[in-house]
Amino acid sequence: MATIPWPELQPGAWDVLYLAGRVFPGLAMVKVRGGQKIDRKDAPGSDGETTVQQGEKAKDVDIVHRMWTQEQWDEFEACFLLIEPVAEKRRPVDIVTSQTAFRLITSVIIEEVEGPNWETDKRWMEFHYKCLEHKPPPPKTVTKKNEASRGSAVPDSFNGGGIGANGRLNIFGDSRASVSLGFARSGLPGSPGA
Repeated sequence: MATIPWPELQPGAWDVLYLAGRVFPGLAMVKVRGGQKIDRKDAPGSDGETTVQQGEKAKDVDIVHRMWTQEQWDEFEACFLLIEPVAEKRRPVDIVTSQTAFRLITSVIIEEVEGPNWETDKRWMEFHYKCLEHKPPPPKTVTKKNEASRGSAVPDSFNGGGIGANGRLNIFGDSRASVSLGFARSGLPGSPGA
């Protein structure tokens, strides 16, 4: 399991939003909701029902993002172009927050963006991002007669990148790009100490 600090010990680790390759300015409040897909059917007779578990559903990720200075707003404008839902099909985007790291979510599809909403009495700008965990289909394996499968059982995302033991996000598996989140992660496939 990821080693994520208790919020009172490191509050900054719980309000940082890294999305689409950028640290977003301001403050982020993230909620993650997930569960099982259950098929419910009426049982024969007058009462009761049967249930069949059909696997894990993709998790919903809801983000409230707030900014309160002109500098944050100016920096955000470039970030927003990376996540604005548009007519053409967009690729899923990387995400790192304490909440998503704890739930093992590494990328999301941005379904909706609400905002900008200016809260006059509170003096901040607010956006709401409705996201869905990206769960790509399993890789196809190639088999030949009397030959073992050539596909890898380990997703590429585990072969490099991720959050290192030093709490730095590294999406390329080397030193090209990393972001400090102020906490360490260990015990996951592909992470130091795993």
